[in-house]
Amino acid sequence: MVMSLAPDRSGRRAVMDLLIEHHFGAELRADAVAAAAVYTEDVELDVVGAPDGPIRGRIAAQRFYEQLYQDLHGDERIPLHMYRGDDHAVVEQEWHGTVPGIFLGLAGGGRRITFRVVHIFELRTGKICRHNVWIDRESVLRQLRA
Repeated sequence: MVMSLAPDRSGRRAVMDLLIEHHFGAELRADAVAAAAVYTEDVELDVVGAPDGPIRGRIAAQRFYEQLYQDLHGDERIPLHMYRGDDHAVVEQEWHGTVPGIFLGLAGGGRRITFRVVHIFELRTGKICRHNVWIDRESVLRQLRA
């Protein structure tokens, strides 16, 4: 994993690391309440390419995760790169899991898939205020159509 080496004058990077670790742990446990708990009340969750566009608000994000965890079961995230500043972080991972429901408009039928994902987090007042998610859609679609 590659990390930024710039000095942290505020301690916010440590907070960001804890929030991200908590969020990813909650995702692996399929715990929608815990996954959304790291967000501000007015968070913007933008899963790029999602048909409904960006989601606004922690409760709406929690509902999104509740549905996502019915459709997608993650069992491993391999960290590839992490870049961060005092109020933001970019995390690239390789995601592994199964698709028992619908993902990217296709029925998964329980298929096992792997894809790269990039998360961009922005921090405000000790919580994540923006979470932008970029998924390797072509890889997912290719695996679900196989």
